[in-house]
Amino acid sequence: MVDDSFLPRSGFTRASDLVKFLPIAKSTLWKWSKDGRFPKPTLISKTITAWDNALVWEWFESHGIDPIEIKPREHFSESKNVIEFEGIEDIGTFVQKSDFMLADTKQIIDSSFSFKKIIGIYFLIRKLEIVYIGQSIDVASRISTHERDKRFDAVSVIRCEADELDAYESLYIWKYQPCLNGKFSQSKTPYAAHTPLSLKDCIEAIKVIKGE
Repeated sequence: MVDDSFLPRSGFTRASDLVKFLPIAKSTLWKWSKDGRFPKPTLISKTITAWDNALVWEWFESHGIDPIEIKPREHFSESKNVIEFEGIEDIGTFVQKSDFMLADTKQIIDSSFSFKKIIGIYFLIRKLEIVYIGQSIDVASRISTHERDKRFDAVSVIRCEADELDAYESLYIWKYQPCLNGKFSQSKTPYAAHTPLSLKDCIEAIKVIKGE
């Protein structure tokens, strides 16, 4: 069992212990792991599945969560008492009878975590292939808009400074030539029609980044 005071950086943690450090329920943990929104677990033995703590910490950090501020999440009561809801007509009575299912103020605040916008280059991935590359000063918000018009099953983010976004996005698009970033030329030096900077401007921007 994991020490409730912190999540180790190494080793493995099972679902029942891991959710103490997450603002989600166990069922959501399994769902997110399945659809790529959270690291997938490892089969330790025929009957034991657990998460690699190192990957979990990477997830925390990539989502702008300060690991120092991660606090264990107290489990909500799992009372098996049968509650009679028949005849309830007002919200106050319903909430009072349902109170055993709900977290109190202290539990909610203690399980909170800092939220920071992520600035960087993001990669939309489908079936292990990079299909789109973009940039944003609020990556999470920007990626959510792509769910309407692009098919992807995973994402990756590389942080950088806001004034470096155009240069790095252009470089990554030229390097990987993702299919959803527009057509690429067939010349000896391929380029995309949709890059923030021209080759000349990108070279100058990289010189500035490197301090040349």
